Amino acid sequence: MSKGIYQLGGISQHSAPVVGESVFLWGGGKPDLPVVHDSPQKRKLLSTIDRLEFRIGHWSSHVTRGTSPPLGAVGYFCTTRNNDIFFFGGWCGHDICYYNEVNSFNSLTYEWSNIIPTSDAVMKRGYGGMVCMESIGTEYLFMIGGIGSTPTTYQSQYQYIQLVTGHIRTNEQNLLDLSTRQWIIPAISGQCCSPINSFAIQKITDNKAVMFGGAVPSDDGRSLLVNTVYTCQLESDTTI
Repeated sequence: MSKGIYQLGGISQHSAPVVGESVFLWGGGKPDLPVVHDSPQKRKLLSTIDRLEFRIGHWSSHVTRGTSPPLGAVGYFCTTRNNDIFFFGGWCGHDICYYNEVNSFNSLTYEWSNIIPTSDAVMKRGYGGMVCMESIGTEYLFMIGGIGSTPTTYQSQYQYIQLVTGHIRTNEQNLLDLSTRQWIIPAISGQCCSPINSFAIQKITDNKAVMFGGAVPSDDGRSLLVNTVYTCQLESDTTI
């Protein structure tokens, strides 16, 4: 690359959502991410987002505005809807510190909006998956799986397994109604996945998604990598 052209540095444990003809990169594990819960330096770092425009093949860095950027910068859940990018949860970068707030980022205005603040309604976690689904004209964010901190509210239909590191792996599933901004704990039918993290999930129709791979508990207490494929479908009565 020519001297002076902006280059993105090393990054891991992030998402790369595509909106239009651009990919947007935010947060992730970076060498310069402060290993603290919060600080001016951390907020400054997370107040920028990188964009790759496919047509010209150039990276650019942009300062964001609006509400403060999320602090769950590592292993967050991410999905898109029109020009908006949604972020859920994520690991803080130190100890067993996770989030469960929902934020949106507008790719046209570069503005953050806090959709749902942190609460005890759902498990605080990262390294799971999220897609936007629709049923009978209502749009939902669907979150599934991940690793996080001990939940304040246990949902009886899900499993929570403590790892040797103290983190909790789960198959908890949540719906967020985007019109009312209310959390919904869906009913579950069929063959539910085991507690799982670090898998791939992709929407294939308005109300159906496919999951592949991930890490699940093994008989000896370690993590087992799998190549299992699941489909999950949102029914009209908020059943998955």
